[in-house]
Amino acid sequence: MATSPRYNVSVPAKPANLTRETATALAKNFDRRYERARVNATYDNVTVDRMSFREVNVQRIDRGFEVTVRLYVQISGEDLHAKWAYPTTYRITDREFEREGRTLTCW
Repeated sequence: MATSPRYNVSVPAKPANLTRETATALAKNFDRRYERARVNATYDNVTVDRMSFREVNVQRIDRGFEVTVRLYVQISGEDLHAKWAYPTTYRITDREFEREGRTLTCW
């Protein structure tokens, strides 16, 4: 299994059957792990209080799906309380897994 060059997050294995549901699950699972790793690499001594998806949009593309997720994140620490949400787009095809236009793995 490959890892994302940034934050060392394991890239998911290719699903046995690529469907709207499996593509959505891959994107959501990876985005949650990626954001948690980003928080841990960026901030010291903070707690992730909440992570939830506000929006998920799935479009059929050639050979797969484009999944745009908006993950809501809330963190807190001794001197820090922050929350944010922003869209991230994944392209998941029978050949590759991309995040924001960057290929993370080829299958």
